[in-house]
Amino acid sequence: MSSDSCEILDNPCVAARHAYQAAPSLANISSADRSKMLLSLAAAIRGHQNAILEANTLDLEATLSLSEAEAAKTPPIAWLKLTPERLKVAIDCLNRLAEMPDPIRPVTSAALLAERSQAYSQLMPLGAIAFLWESLPEIGAIAAGMCLKTGNSLVLHPSSEARETSLAITTAMMDALADSELHAGSLSAIATPTDDTRGQLIAQSSHLGTIIAHGRSDFVRGIAARSSLPVVRSVTGNVISIGR
Repeated sequence: MSSDSCEILDNPCVAARHAYQAAPSLANISSADRSKMLLSLAAAIRGHQNAILEANTLDLEATLSLSEAEAAKTPPIAWLKLTPERLKVAIDCLNRLAEMPDPIRPVTSAALLAERSQAYSQLMPLGAIAFLWESLPEIGAIAAGMCLKTGNSLVLHPSSEARETSLAITTAMMDALADSELHAGSLSAIATPTDDTRGQLIAQSSHLGTIIAHGRSDFVRGIAARSSLPVVRSVTGNVISIGR
């Protein structure tokens, strides 16, 4: 399933390749247009709220039906349960990101150098990023917003217990970006996330530049140990503040 710029794919290798191909064009989109896209994402998620919460009910029911042994391997059910309040936090984050200054290409003086010379540094997009996380379905929307704001393409790999909710959120984002100027593959999500698709995705060193892992410490350590790419370790409990 895909729009012109946002895709839901079964194959992690294809998703990574499309993200790689889309990354250069993202950095050339104007700050104003990227901010408009963020506002569109926020509005679409708000408009799809009922469908998203219904999908979350399916995920909750499936998780509650797991055997005791299977349930012990999953994150706490509270992480998975999405409420209107939690969804509103994600929407607010997207709106605040849209208001923030453009982070791409600002030039700043470099730190004091030992030699007599003047140097500058410039912030640039990382390129194609993969975000893998446990439960917390709304986090995918925030990650998408942060990547659009910073001019990076993104592959979303949710955990299996949040599959239906994550697909509903991605569908909302597809609607929001359908008429945008984004290159195909700028934002994609893995349709059926498993341990196997996770392993395939973090091995895409020829197409991805960075992996971001978010979840329990064992989950994050496991990805870092298996990945051939740099891994940003965002363990659950860390707080990212997006505000004024």
